Amino acid sequence: MIRPTQSPADGDSREPELTATQDGRVILSWVEKTGEKRYALRTAFLGRNGWTEAETVSQGENWFVNWADFPSVIALKDSSLAAHWLVKSGSSTYAYDVNISQSKDGGKSWTKSVVPHRDNTQTEHGFVSLAPTSDGVAVIWLDSRKLDKGTDDVSLMSTNVSLDGKVSGEIEILKGDFQVNIVTEPGAVFGEMSLLLGIPHMATVRARKACQVRVIADGDAFLRANAAISYDLLKLMAGRLHGVTNHLTNLNQYIHAV
Repeated sequence: MIRPTQSPADGDSREPELTATQDGRVILSWVEKTGEKRYALRTAFLGRNGWTEAETVSQGENWFVNWADFPSVIALKDSSLAAHWLVKSGSSTYAYDVNISQSKDGGKSWTKSVVPHRDNTQTEHGFVSLAPTSDGVAVIWLDSRKLDKGTDDVSLMSTNVSLDGKVSGEIEILKGDFQVNIVTEPGAVFGEMSLLLGIPHMATVRARKACQVRVIADGDAFLRANAAISYDLLKLMAGRLHGVTNHLTNLNQYIHAV
């Protein structure tokens, strides 16, 4: 049975979006005009006892607000929330970026927003869909960065924003023309074997998606001066060695079984 309910949205409200939590509550998000050029993304929950008090996700005076391309709020698998909205990146009508934020306390406070795309072009990035993943939120959007190069191409792009707000890229590892692996986890390290063993690089790394990387000019001095990072690197290499050892053990058992 469908019953009417009083909307928690107030004032000059627009662009409503409904999603649901795993426990059956309904999330309503909407954009509210709070000044001449200022807008706020607001959200509230509908449960057995009615609507909760509306909370503000974010607000600003440089937002892209459009009847067809509007924000959303969704629940993630760990019961936290993720939200997106659009912020102007230039003076052109359709120059705007996607902003992603997360909340661990039911929408009372929100993390500093991150931009999931790293092309830095003043072009359209919008029509966003969010979906929960095992370690954060998948962000899917239409991307017009190629229009900045004079083409008519629009791409469907995606990435993952982890629960701690890190945006994943995608890097492939090549030996010659052979693809050895694809790495997507944030914080991945490359070139450590060559550094520690003092040998030439054994593979090529190449970005398949937009990535943010940091280059360390003097790796030896850096590791000697940063014990905590050296320890993290040691754990990373131990994990890789453990994985290779298990793989070789399983392969050896298979060969002897045959």
